[in-house]
Amino acid sequence: DHRTNLQHIISGKDIAQNGFRIRLSGYQYRVCLRFNEVYDIDGKFEKLYHLLKGKGVVSIDEALKEMELLPLHNMYEDFFSSNKLDKIRTYLVSKPEKKKKSSEINLTDKIESDLNTLILELSKFLNEKKPVEKTDKIFHQQLSSCKDFYRLLIAITTKKKPAKWIKELDHILPVNSKLEINREFLSLINFFVLKKIINNNADEQKINILFDKLLLSKPIASILDSQTDGTSVQQNIELIKILLNSSLKEKNPDTTVNNKKSKLLTQPVVEKDNILPSIKALLNENIVHNFLLVNVFEGVTYFNKERFEVFAKWLLMLVLFDISNGSKVKKVDDKKIKSADIDKEIIKSSKNIFEKYISLMSKAESSGYDLIKFKKEPEKAVIKKIKSKRVTNKRKNV
Repeated sequence: DHRTNLQHIISGKDIAQNGFRIRLSGYQYRVCLRFNEVYDIDGKFEKLYHLLKGKGVVSIDEALKEMELLPLHNMYEDFFSSNKLDKIRTYLVSKPEKKKKSSEINLTDKIESDLNTLILELSKFLNEKKPVEKTDKIFHQQLSSCKDFYRLLIAITTKKKPAKWIKELDHILPVNSKLEINREFLSLINFFVLKKIINNNADEQKINILFDKLLLSKPIASILDSQTDGTSVQQNIELIKILLNSSLKEKNPDTTVNNKKSKLLTQPVVEKDNILPSIKALLNENIVHNFLLVNVFEGVTYFNKERFEVFAKWLLMLVLFDISNGSKVKKVDDKKIKSADIDKEIIKSSKNIFEKYISLMSKAESSGYDLIKFKKEPEKAVIKKIKSKRVTNKRKNV
């Protein structure tokens, strides 16, 4: 259609028997160009013809691909049913009953079972051989980390006089103590699901296959569209891709730092509650550059302030989940540790990482949102930490 630039599929048999017909309202016109006769060997064009019901599409080839993936996309969307989302939210915020400890396990086991079914279906489309042994419950662990963090956050923020920093932290988190089912919450669960899917053979190529070959952006966009509040759908999809790349960086971190002054190759000292290494690693990625709208003006490489703030908030939230998970593992290893002491440790570490986040925002502003200048700040922090570590070791040797 020359007017709309959309492609249509019509029946050759119908044209032969009834001629070419178009319905027009008053003052409407249609100009149809570049007719192409296609022999429907396997019946897929006829199937698409009945599916579209006369509607136009940007590309017939793309529409055929989407039609083949429709069962997979429907299964993916079904996993995000309102019933499941309500259960996940309840699981994250409700206090466990002492007499019904098994209720939480049953909830996550059911979700895990549905997710494993989805992964098996994805494997068929990816032509992968799924291992027979039971998969690791990564999704379960991620929900558990969120649960521990949010229950503590809700307990603190609902006190009569919560600390100022915790109120500020709660306000800036994409998914905070309110835990509303909005686009940010849906994006977080999508990230957890996709992280579980790529866990077995995690690499950047697999992420590209999920979004480019399997067109998972389509069902994700549909899921996010179910909520009208929050940031844009496309921005959330871009963030999910970035967070998946971030998880790969964590699994395969840089193991060395070149110190020119000492001419030594030394191990980087990275704090557990530090957001700087994650930012440093991701700032070199093209996908992050695209999200931050990086551009060069008069020889200066700038990045978008608002996009960077969103990007940093999500990384902050994931680091806080990791802190909560690390403390939980410590308690499992040493049962003598009291829950109250674990909570204090999480609060202390959360305050520490929040202060680093505030410092990071300040450095971004002071750099004038110049990417080159700003990238040097995290590098300085890591190198300075390494130097102080080496001096301490020398003193011990003396």
